[in-house]
Amino acid sequence: MRKTGVAGDLPFRQNQKRQLGGATLRIGKTTAKWEKWTDATLEVWKRNAAGDMEKGTGTFTAYNLFADVAADKFVGCLSGQLIAAECD
Repeated sequence: MRKTGVAGDLPFRQNQKRQLGGATLRIGKTTAKWEKWTDATLEVWKRNAAGDMEKGTGTFTAYNLFADVAADKFVGCLSGQLIAAECD
């Protein structure tokens, strides 16, 4: 393969544009018990300037493949899937 340019970059790398990822980590909080193999609508939570968690605006839906989660617990979801949950 022939190299081009002063730095020796390959042509396909010179014209490549940065693509943003589609997955976003969302922090939510359960309002009721969330059972395994079910969807839940979760309240959005965010970190404030003081470093504490505060309720954000809106909700999102995610699917639980892993375990039952008690009510009023923080959860982390990625691309609509539960990936972490607060324990007792």
